[in-house]
Amino acid sequence: MEQLTPGKFYADMQSAGAGLTLPAGARANLSIALGGVGSNLESLVRLYSALGNQGSTLTPNYLLQDAFQSKPLLSTEAAWIIRQMLKQDNTHLAIKTGTSYSHRDAWAIGISDYYTLGVWVGKPDGTPMVGHYGNFTAVPLLKSAARYLLPLGGQKAHAKPENVDLKPICWPHGQHKTARCDEEKTAWLIDEIAPHTLMSTLEQSALNMSSQQSYLRAVDSGLRVALGCVEQSESIKVFVWPAPLQQWIKPEFRNQSRIPKLDARCEISDGLRLPEPVTINGIEQGQRIKYHSSTDQTPVLNLTAIGGQPDWYWFLNGELIASESHQLTLELQEKGRYQLTLLDQAGMSDAVDFWVE
Repeated sequence: MEQLTPGKFYADMQSAGAGLTLPAGARANLSIALGGVGSNLESLVRLYSALGNQGSTLTPNYLLQDAFQSKPLLSTEAAWIIRQMLKQDNTHLAIKTGTSYSHRDAWAIGISDYYTLGVWVGKPDGTPMVGHYGNFTAVPLLKSAARYLLPLGGQKAHAKPENVDLKPICWPHGQHKTARCDEEKTAWLIDEIAPHTLMSTLEQSALNMSSQQSYLRAVDSGLRVALGCVEQSESIKVFVWPAPLQQWIKPEFRNQSRIPKLDARCEISDGLRLPEPVTINGIEQGQRIKYHSSTDQTPVLNLTAIGGQPDWYWFLNGELIASESHQLTLELQEKGRYQLTLLDQAGMSDAVDFWVE
């Protein structure tokens, strides 16, 4: 969504007849990807009709004599793939559910070759319905309506476009399966094209964000070296995962585990890789930490540097407190405001401000 930009996404949806609403004076932001926008049952039915109409939306009609209005939203191939992902078991009905904030609305939209059906369950005054959500409350009503509306028998599978195929791909690079593959997945591809994995946020896009990196490794020590630093070295290529995912992936996939530290025999400035983002994991910006109410026990933070390249330098309120390791255990002896800064060998940094109360 960030790469597409929320504004363009919002405009494209509106052009297709989405009828989305935002608070007065507000602009579309990244929350729109998670439903941070107003809608209604008619608008949702109109949008999801594209999945059964080769990518074009149809305006719901209330009279049989009214003519349908169609607007493009997706390609035929994309519409088929999304509908295939939403199919329920062995039926030909694709279903998407939704539950709004505090269980105020329960939704279910169903797409078939004949109709697009929508169910909304809620209260006129918008008060919450605790325990009710789309799959539990709206889907049974949707399936009941489908039994009455959809023709008995004669339903056919949604015909797959000829240029769409299910193929194995590799993570983290997202391309066709190769010999070097951290995790094998399957994906529907259009015209055999496998999109590259987005390796960074827009803020980090100026940095080196290739999914494959190369470095020289000393034969004797196994550490990273610069060209000409030692007599015997070998070129190593490794796949790296996107920077925003570093804290969520398996430890053996993280850059700290995959790329060794610099050999002490080499000059630091000669052996650096291209810069990559580094972030502090374990404390959030503006977080307030309280002493235990009964024991008054000293708070202890277990922190990790995500991304970057060794060595790492940790500063608390401007004073160096640790170096080299990407992990830090920090005891906070006094109450007050703190600033924690992390700096890696390439000069990339991150900082958070927090309070102990």
